[in-house]
Amino acid sequence: MVASDIGWARASLSAGPLPSFAFRIEASLGDRPMTYLFARRSGAGGRMVSRLVVLTPHNLRSTLVEIVEQHGDESPGVTVKLPTMNAPRAVSGRHLFTCLPLTDVGYLDLMAWMHPASVPVVPGDRDGRLSASPALGPTEVRRSADPDSGYEVFEHVHRATGVTVARRVLCRGVETRSWEVLDLGPEVHGHLPARIRAVRSESGLFTEFVRTTHPRPIPAAWFDRDIDYFMRAVDAELSERARPT
Repeated sequence: MVASDIGWARASLSAGPLPSFAFRIEASLGDRPMTYLFARRSGAGGRMVSRLVVLTPHNLRSTLVEIVEQHGDESPGVTVKLPTMNAPRAVSGRHLFTCLPLTDVGYLDLMAWMHPASVPVVPGDRDGRLSASPALGPTEVRRSADPDSGYEVFEHVHRATGVTVARRVLCRGVETRSWEVLDLGPEVHGHLPARIRAVRSESGLFTEFVRTTHPRPIPAAWFDRDIDYFMRAVDAELSERARPT
């Protein structure tokens, strides 16, 4: 099966057959180590709830990004809550193409599907000049554009699996950030990426995000509990699991 057969029905950051799962990610932003939990619950009719929770550093602990999507709907519900906020804040419009404050985590990168809808790049259109690793195999380039904000996104999609393996974000023709997958995970986990390098285009500085656990099934009901319970329960579940091989 190639990406053109899969289309965009395949969700990014999916974990094979698991409908409700979580995994841990580690990164270093400069000399500051960061640890995140990513979790997702899928529901009927292509509804997805995705969460990113910051564990470290301490001053950002319990920072929460939550994304609610319906497949085919170009208006995802994205909220972010920092420890200093009294209530979650909605993220919309051009801000969807930016990053969580004090991190290199893009809101777009946590979504299950591209918004607005992406289309294959046609001959003569720009290919995004992405650097997807040839070792991963052939890719198909896709483009998404939001005329209101001036943002456009180019992606390389792995033809054999449908996994997005590189992405480039531009604002009014100027690149703002890009990333590429360095290692894909095993088929049993849906080839969920194991290592990603994100580059800040203006400075050339980069951050490597390393998935340090396998995706593990978690009860869907945990998403209905308060964030403190959710964070502790997921962290405890993942702490018992081995680092991926």
